[in-house]
Amino acid sequence: MQLTQKIKIEPTEEQEEVLTSLSEICRLLYNFSLKERIYRSIK
Repeated sequence: MQLTQKIKIEPTEEQEEVLTSLSEICRLLYNFSLKERIYRSIK
């Protein structure tokens, strides 16, 4: 049973910049949250 499907996207240069920016923001938020979680578990 196939639950996922791969789709190739071809974003424009502007869309690619937005996607890159969003992924950077998500990465930073995730890392910050993880750091906070680790810090609180140590306390």
